[in-house]
Amino acid sequence: MEFEVIKADLDIKARILKCQINSAVLETPILWLGYELRSPLRLWEGFYVDGIILNAYELLSHRAEINWYKSYSIQSYLGYHGPIMIDSGGFIFMRRNDISIDINELIDLYERSRPLIGVVLDYPLDPFSKQIENRSRWAKILENTRMMFSHNGSVPLLPIVHGHTMSEIAEACDALQELCDIEFLGIGSLVPLMKGIRGANISELTEPELKGSRRPLSTNKRYSSRHFVIDAIKYVRERFPDAFLHVFGVGGTTTIHLMLALGVDSIDSVGWRLKAGHVAKTDRVGAGVLCRMISGVRMRPAVPKPEEQERLRVLTRWYFRLQQDRTRALNRISAAVDVVFPEFWQMFPEITQATPRMVLQTYGTPGDLVRADTGAVTCLLRRVSRGGYVRKDAEYLQALASRTVGIRNLYAPVALQIRQALAQVDLIDQQIRELEPLIEQEFHAMGFAAEEFPIGGVTTIATIIAHLPSPQSTPSLKSLHAFVGWCPRDRQSGQYKSTRPRMAKGCPPLRWTLYGLTLGSMPHVETYKQYITRRKAEGKTGGHILVIIGRKLLDRIWAIARTKDVFLPAAPTLATNFKREELALHY
Repeated sequence: MEFEVIKADLDIKARILKCQINSAVLETPILWLGYELRSPLRLWEGFYVDGIILNAYELLSHRAEINWYKSYSIQSYLGYHGPIMIDSGGFIFMRRNDISIDINELIDLYERSRPLIGVVLDYPLDPFSKQIENRSRWAKILENTRMMFSHNGSVPLLPIVHGHTMSEIAEACDALQELCDIEFLGIGSLVPLMKGIRGANISELTEPELKGSRRPLSTNKRYSSRHFVIDAIKYVRERFPDAFLHVFGVGGTTTIHLMLALGVDSIDSVGWRLKAGHVAKTDRVGAGVLCRMISGVRMRPAVPKPEEQERLRVLTRWYFRLQQDRTRALNRISAAVDVVFPEFWQMFPEITQATPRMVLQTYGTPGDLVRADTGAVTCLLRRVSRGGYVRKDAEYLQALASRTVGIRNLYAPVALQIRQALAQVDLIDQQIRELEPLIEQEFHAMGFAAEEFPIGGVTTIATIIAHLPSPQSTPSLKSLHAFVGWCPRDRQSGQYKSTRPRMAKGCPPLRWTLYGLTLGSMPHVETYKQYITRRKAEGKTGGHILVIIGRKLLDRIWAIARTKDVFLPAAPTLATNFKREELALHY
C-alpha cells in the first residue's frame, strides 16, 4: 500500500490520506456502511456512499441462495463500483457457538469476491467474560492471523488488535508486529466499552511507561471505559503512524468525530439499517401496504406553498407561540395572586389589563399595598387607567388588602414569582410589537389589505391566510374544513353519537385564530346574532353554533384569498372543482 498525507491537523490527530491499494485509490476518512447482501435496497443508487462492509458469515451461509459466486466479483454482483470491505464474521460465528470455520474457506471467499480489504478471522473479547476465556480467544486470533497471512493471495488483509487493558493492547501490537508487516490495522472489542462500563477488567491501572497511555483519573485506580478507549486508540496510532487504522463498530453519530480526531482513518456502522428497521418501513410488505393505501384513497401530491405565504407563515407561527407564552405567564400570575390576595379580583376582574399588572409590579404583596400612601395609589391608578379609577377605588383596594385571607407567610416568594412573570410578559409584549409590522408588511406584499375582509385585524387575518392550504390540494370546502379541524360531520366507529361538529387536531394556529375571530364576531354582527337565536331555539348548543359560524367566516376568507395572484398559479382549473353553491357567501 502507498499513501500520501493530503492534510493533517496540527492540534489533533485527524488527517486526510490518499491511499493506493492494488489498483484502487482510496481517500480517507471513510465510513463503511454495513450492508446485507440479500437486501433489495441499493444505497449507492440514491446517494454517495464512501464504502460498504459485508459479512463473511452471510456470504458463506447463503451462498446457494444468493449465487453471488457466479459473478466475476462481489462488486459486479451488487452493481457497486466503490470500495468494499468484508468482515470475517467471527462475532456471528461465536454467537452461534461455531468457531470451527475453515481458514482456507475464508481465504477462498476473499479471492472469489475480490474485496478491497479482507478482515482476519477474529473473535471479539467480552468485558464480562473471565480473563482466561478472553486470553484463549486472543490466542486463537493470533493463530488465525498467522495462517491467513501465510496462505493469503492478492487481497490485502487487515489484522485486528484486541484488549481491555493497556498492557493487553501493547502485547497485541507486539505480537502482530512479529507476525506480519503492519500496513492495515484494526481495533476491535471497543463497542461495549463505549457504553461506559466500569468493570474490573476494564479499569485496571494503565502502565505509565506505555507511550500514549495515562494514569487513572481517580486515586482508587479506576477510570471510565471511554477513557480507556481513547488511550488505546492513541497508543495504537502513535505505535503505527504509517498504518491504515480502522476501528470496528464505532461509526455512530455520537462517536464518529471523536474517532477521526484521534487519527482513525476509517470506521464502520450499521446504525442506519437498525434505525430504519425500527422507525421506517423498508421491507417489501410495508412498501406494498403503502402503495395500496395511496392508490386506494387517491392521495393528492403535496404542493409547496408560495414563498410569500411561507415567509408569512413563519412570522405568524412565531407570533402564535409568543401569544401562548404570554398566556401561560399571565395564568401563573393569576394563580399566584389567588394564593396571597384572592380579593384582588373584586377590584380587577382581568389580569390582561395594564392597570392590575402595574399595581402588582409596584406593590408586590398586600402588605406593601396597605402600607402605601393612599394618594400614591390613587395617582398610579389614575395614570395607568387614564382617569378610569379615582381615590375611592384606591381606598377600596387598600381595604381589600387589609382584610385579605391570603397566606401571609408566602408573601415574599410569591411576590418574586409575580415580578418575574410580569417581566416575562413585558418582554413578550415588546417582541410582539416588533413582530406586528413585519407581519403587516408581508401581508401587504401578498396583495392583501385588511379592508377586504368583513371582520378581523391585520394580524388575525394574516395568520389565517398564512396557514391556508394550496387550492390544488383543497378541491372542496369540505376538505378545507377538514384541514382546519372543523369537519362537517363526525364519523366515528361504534355507537358514539356526537352532539356537535368535530373539532380535530387540524392546523392549531389556523384553528385557534379562527376560533378567536369567531368568538369575537358573534356578539357584534347582527346576522350572526339572529342566527344564534334561531339555532338555540332549535336546541343547538353554543359549541355547535360557534363551529358553524366559524366555517362561514372561513369560507368567505377562502373565497377572497383565492382571487389573489399568489394562489392562482397552483390551481389553473380550480373553478371546475368547486360547486357554485359552495362559493356562495352564507351568513
